[in-house]
Amino acid sequence: MPSHPQTPSQLTVHTVITHGTDCGADGVISYADGRRQAFSHVVIFAGHAETAKIRAIRTYLVDDTPVA
Repeated sequence: MPSHPQTPSQLTVHTVITHGTDCGADGVISYADGRRQAFSHVVIFAGHAETAKIRAIRTYLVDDTPVA
């Protein structure tokens, strides 16, 4: 996963979805220098309890910086 030494200047969450033990979120991370990364996170829990452990996480990052 690419890392950025810069702190994000804005986080936009477009969607959060839950169903059973699965949940997901997507959106865009913006940086002060104009770079943007679109993201999608999927989290799968081991059960339905509030204290259920995380079974798996899938993360997708895509460069979404506007082309000048």
